[in-house]
Amino acid sequence: MRILIVFVLLLSIAVLLQASSHGEAPGNAAAPQTDVTDVYAFRSYESGRDGFVTFITNFNPRESSYGGPNFYPLSDRHYYEIHVDQTGDGRPEITYQFVFHNELPNNGTGIALNIKGFQMPIALKAAGPISVGDNSALNFLEYYRLNVVTPNGTSAATATGSNGTNYFQKPWDYAGEKTFPDYHNYSRQYIYNVDLPGCATTGSKVFVGQRRESFSINIGKIFDLVNFVPIDGASFPGGINQSSYNNVVYYTNIISIALEVPISCVTSSASPVIGVYATTRSIRGNRQKSRLGNPLINELLIGLKDKDRWSRRNPGSDKNLLKYIMYPTFPAILDLLFRTAINSITGANFATIAPTNFPRNDLVAALLTGVPGLNYLQSGTKLVDLLRLNTSIPVVARGSQNTFGVIEGDAAGYPNGRRPGDDVIDIVLRVALGKLCHLGLGVCSPGQAVVGDQPITDGAPVKDIDFHTQFPYLNDPNPGSGPYYYYGYNATS
Repeated sequence: MRILIVFVLLLSIAVLLQASSHGEAPGNAAAPQTDVTDVYAFRSYESGRDGFVTFITNFNPRESSYGGPNFYPLSDRHYYEIHVDQTGDGRPEITYQFVFHNELPNNGTGIALNIKGFQMPIALKAAGPISVGDNSALNFLEYYRLNVVTPNGTSAATATGSNGTNYFQKPWDYAGEKTFPDYHNYSRQYIYNVDLPGCATTGSKVFVGQRRESFSINIGKIFDLVNFVPIDGASFPGGINQSSYNNVVYYTNIISIALEVPISCVTSSASPVIGVYATTRSIRGNRQKSRLGNPLINELLIGLKDKDRWSRRNPGSDKNLLKYIMYPTFPAILDLLFRTAINSITGANFATIAPTNFPRNDLVAALLTGVPGLNYLQSGTKLVDLLRLNTSIPVVARGSQNTFGVIEGDAAGYPNGRRPGDDVIDIVLRVALGKLCHLGLGVCSPGQAVVGDQPITDGAPVKDIDFHTQFPYLNDPNPGSGPYYYYGYNATS
């Protein structure tokens, strides 16, 4: 019995470690296949594509690149959905729904070898190298269908010029360089041009596949009671220094769903602003498993006892949980951890370094209504967690984007949508400690956020130049055969 108990404890610890990347809720940690870890929504900044908006959702956090033999297929028992809300009421007018189907080749029997006259199915998912245009050695096929769901019904997207083909293939995960001599071009052949029902403008694209983890976070030290001084060391003695080595999830991969749609097909005539969030739902029973709009709300703000409730509710039914945003505990924890040190270093005598404006109308504006004059989108007085994007704000080209987005003058960045190069960890930390109180928005005053103007950071930078210039923007995954050291950023277009 003691051996069994120890085994169960070790297994539980292993599950938690594997899901500790940025799965927001305990229930999600146990089902990483359906865990929405990131949502991006931004005007496409690929040359000539600024008339489109790109949506990216990531799943299955902290994939080890050497994840054989099964690797990381998405579930064929769940819907993966990107929702577009045109009014701010938490009820989507458009849903892009992905449904997956996985099978073995050769009518479900798989690749077989002749062993002493017997045709014996092989045990692995690849029987040899897989090259561009030739996947005959692939022993596991992943397909998906893209549906467009509106109040008028559900219709399938089709491949452009295909006479109605409505199934698309997902590239297999990057097992390594011997299996895939040219994974970059192998995976890019699965970027599809698609025709979307109800969208008169052509040129939409879709891609589903493994990518290098796009999130950047000093996660180990953050959840060790923030085991660093979270102020940029370049301006504060003893603060953390910026280093890519602080991004401990860089070596991992994720599965991404990326969709590029004409702006005219997602906006209404009433407003250029849209609200975006993503969910997963079980096909059988129709139960929502995970949800994400704005990043980090569930991780840093929602109380532990309610994290799973938040994940399983629709944005329009959050009323009873919004107190966590209006009266957040995370700034108070930072105050307990760092007020004494900051007072000692600076010679100040702050009674608290946490903002004192309650309810936190600055967080309400950033996360639940949109910021007036920027991306405000609200139905009546309803407060809804949506990633709001003003599609009329001009694109900022790669190489010129400010990693801190709106709070440093780049209106095309988070919290106006979210681009891959927006450092949402630092942005959310700064907003949580009162950055908006120092921007003259009228939601609070500088005196209510005494450190709100400081360069709060986790020391794990991310920038636009770390990513591709073309759809689907996120980088090729880390190869499964290593070598397992820091590769350095390589965002080849």
